[in-house]
Amino acid sequence: MDNGRIIQLLVGVNLAAGLWSLIIDGVTPSWVVYPVLLVITIALLRRGMAAASGYLAGLAALFTVMHLPFARAAVSPDCVHPADPDLVCHPLTWVVTLGIVPALTAVVATAVFLLARRKRLQPAPT
Repeated sequence: MDNGRIIQLLVGVNLAAGLWSLIIDGVTPSWVVYPVLLVITIALLRRGMAAASGYLAGLAALFTVMHLPFARAAVSPDCVHPADPDLVCHPLTWVVTLGIVPALTAVVATAVFLLARRKRLQPAPT
């Protein structure tokens, strides 16, 4: 699978996680903004693999860090919604959609970024 397809697959998996979150948690600010920012990744593929993968890696890492309180709450014995204790806690959804998927996206996109940079910096064969 080429790097462009990998980036597209990562964006698709994140969008699917957003749909899952929408079904379970309803509309949340994160899953309104993040999908829009994810789609920008596809447009950046035209500029190059390093631009798209670097952007996606940073975006996914930031999303993961911003949602650490939800991941922490999801794995605690008494799951309490970090933003509003009156709201329902959805541990599996939060661990997957706010933790695992974006964290793995950040790791894989970083690897693609590093490979793209190395390839770009290699001298042309003579």
